[in-house]
Amino acid sequence: MEFQSTRFGVIEVAEDEIIHFPQGIPGFEECRRFTLIVASESSPFRFLQSLDDPDLTFVVTDPLWFRPDYRVRVRREDLEKIGAAGVDEVAVYVIVTVPQNPQDMTANLLAPLLINTRTREGVQHVQSDSPYQTRHRIRDELARCATLSRHEAAGAPLQQVV
Repeated sequence: MEFQSTRFGVIEVAEDEIIHFPQGIPGFEECRRFTLIVASESSPFRFLQSLDDPDLTFVVTDPLWFRPDYRVRVRREDLEKIGAAGVDEVAVYVIVTVPQNPQDMTANLLAPLLINTRTREGVQHVQSDSPYQTRHRIRDELARCATLSRHEAAGAPLQQVV
């Protein structure tokens, strides 16, 4: 399908590139169809473009890029919401806010996006009882990760709990 995006102009989106968020994303519940746009292979950032609103684009990234010890606890019912049999089927992204000064960009580690890579279903998973916040300054996190040991940084971002 062809889609006219405010930010990217006309983009071609294959059916298997559409990510469905059945409940939308909090604050944008009316937008349920998205696609990931890679502007540059060398950049850690991606654009999550709404296919329901040409003006809505989120900057997203893999949180392990700047926070290698990041962990998300999910329950079986959380995985079932997106049709995932296990955590190995799920990609994790976080929404990035880019202010006027890009040095101050922040990432929402409290509510990551979980996307089933097989079914292309997604959800914004708001964690309860979490050490994370909605605004982690990426620059500070990059400086902090330089001090982590390999053991602290190892592992997958998703941890399934009962």
